[in-house]
Parts: sequence; C-alpha cells; structure tokens
Amino acid sequence: MRFAIAGKGRSGKAAYDFLRQRGDEAEFLDDADGNLTADKILGFEAVVLSPGIPRAHPAIQAALSAGVPVYNEIDIAVPNWPECRFVGITGTNGKSTTTALLGHIVTVFEPNTFVGGNLGRPLCEAVRAGEHPKYAILELSSFQLETLSKLRLDVAVLLNLTPDHLDRYPNVEAYYATKKKIFDWVKANGVKIPPDPPFSKGGFIFPKNLLGEHNAQNTRAAILAAQALGIPDAVIQKGLDTFPGIAHRLEILGFKNGVTWINDSKATNVESALAALACFKSGVHLILGGHGKGASYEPLVQAAQKCVKKIYVIGEDTPNIVKAFGSEAIQAGTLDRAVKLAHQNAISGEIILLSPACASYDQFQNFEHRGEVFRRLFHDL
Repeated sequence: MRFAIAGKGRSGKAAYDFLRQRGDEAEFLDDADGNLTADKILGFEAVVLSPGIPRAHPAIQAALSAGVPVYNEIDIAVPNWPECRFVGITGTNGKSTTTALLGHIVTVFEPNTFVGGNLGRPLCEAVRAGEHPKYAILELSSFQLETLSKLRLDVAVLLNLTPDHLDRYPNVEAYYATKKKIFDWVKANGVKIPPDPPFSKGGFIFPKNLLGEHNAQNTRAAILAAQALGIPDAVIQKGLDTFPGIAHRLEILGFKNGVTWINDSKATNVESALAALACFKSGVHLILGGHGKGASYEPLVQAAQKCVKKIYVIGEDTPNIVKAFGSEAIQAGTLDRAVKLAHQNAISGEIILLSPACASYDQFQNFEHRGEVFRRLFHDL
C-alpha cells in the first residue's frame, strides 16, 4: 500500500520507519518541502497525519473529500497489539503528569507496559522494536483525537477542559467537542473517568513531588484508572511512593542562596500557569511568555496580585503580556536575560518560576528544549 506521511515530526518518522519495515511504500509530504499539496496527496492510497498538521490543511481536506483514508500514527500501530489493554488520557492540563504517574503505577504492577503517545515515544516506534506490551498508557492530544479510528480503550480519562489551542480551532466549543471524543473510543465494557469524579481517598498517601491541588486531582484520576484496571491498592501505593516526578512540570531544579528554582516549562497555556501560581503564597519571580495562543492574560493578572513579586517577560507575545500586566512587567526578551535579572532580584525564601503560559516555538524547538535551557542556565549560575 502507498502511504503519504504528512509531517516529518517524531510520530511521522516512526510511522514511516514502521510502514517501510512492514513492506509498504511511504513518502513524506511536508509544507517545509513544498510538497504537501492537494494534487500530490491524491496519488496515495492512505495518509498518516502528524498531530502538528491541522485537518483543515487544504491537502488533507482534498484527501478526505476524495475518500482517501486519513489515519494517525496510533491507528497504524494498535492492530499489532491485539492482547494489549489500553488506557487513554486527555484534558487541557495535567495529561502528561497523569500519564506518567499512571504509567509508573502500572509498570510497578506489570513491567511489560508501554507509556507514550503524545507524551514520549510514538507507538509505531515500539511496534517496530518488536514490543508486545500487556498495557499501554497513552496521552492523547486533541489533535490525535481528531483523527483516531482504530483505537479502543479499556479506560478513558478526561481530566479537565479549559480554553486552549484557539489558534487551531474555530471556537472553544469545537476544541471541547474534540476532547470529549475520547469517550467515543471506550469498549462496551470499558470505564469512563470524567473530570473531577467522586473519590474516596482510601488511605492513599500522594506523591510529595507533585505540588498543588491540580496535581491532587491528577493523582486521584490515576488511582481510579489503576483501580479500573484491577491493580491492588497496595501496588498503587507502591507506585505513588516511588514516582520520580515529571520533568518540566513544576520540577524543583534546586536552590541557590535560599531561592527555590522551579521549571514549569510544560505550562504552555494560561490555565497551566494559573495552576502553578496556586501552589505559592508569596515571593514568586515569574518568567512568562513565548508564542501566545490567543487566550486572555487577565486571569493571570488577577492571580499574580496574590503571590507574584516580579514578572519577567520573554518571547513573541511580549506586547500582549505587557499590555495586560502594565509597566510593572520587565521586558527581558530572552530566557537567558530573564534568568539573570531574576537571579539578581530574588532573595532567600523566594521562588524563581518558569511558567510561561505560552507555546515555546518562537525561540525554542519545544517546551522540553525551553525547560532544558532553563535547567542549564540555573546550573551555570
């Protein structure tokens, strides 16, 4: 079969390598190469769509109109794991933390567990490596949910819904509707876990390295999903006790002169940054900015009055952020300069927090790259 791979990101490359190994023909089509066009795509029997390319792209619309099947990388992989039990996790915020936490708990119970999807490894990478997991814990983005057709879930978790990706969706209702599609893929005997479900704590001790009430909610969701899989409470607690935390998500990097440095580069929207600020009472030096997503910064302005001492603004959306916060916001421009200024100004007992409320790709490859640069700048001080 001849597949067009739309997009050359990690999931596209994983699908390409797997399909070629399987004996199919595959070819990359990408805007960067100028070949992701309607006339080109119609020469293929199927399309594998990377999450970074919208379904509204003219070439993808042309394929759909012509009846050419459009899959995502997950659909290509799941038929290879017929015995596997699948958990899907989505939501505007917290899905990476919840996926990592549940993945850790399930791995304590059954080491032959795959954790990936939108977080970490694409499924095709694992299939190509000959892996046959008993459980697969998948973070699913709205972009992946748009295109799914073959995945069937034993457990589906919807964590929360707040405005996001308004640069990709016509309105917030369309974005919410896409997120809710996760429940369409639950098996007849599967379990649906909605936002903020009833929970009797049952004596569980939550991880110490997950700060804030929002992470308590994420932990509750992970426990409920683990129980839905039939994992004993004692094993769940062992997983909670040994969870190492998640990089770039309220990650405590360390201390310098009594100042706590926290890397929350994963906060790519306003709601995530609000959740971070809710963890602190005072003395926060907040590094904010990047590629804005069109959401209002007004909720952050209100939250900052309670706990933020100084704001350092970086990146492309600086004019909008400064407009919201006024003259008190320091225009640092780059992360390097923001770190130097915050380091000069912060005193013992205070916090330097990178929680940008924006996407990273104006100045960085992705939020991980932004977080790693912040980590390096901290260690270089």
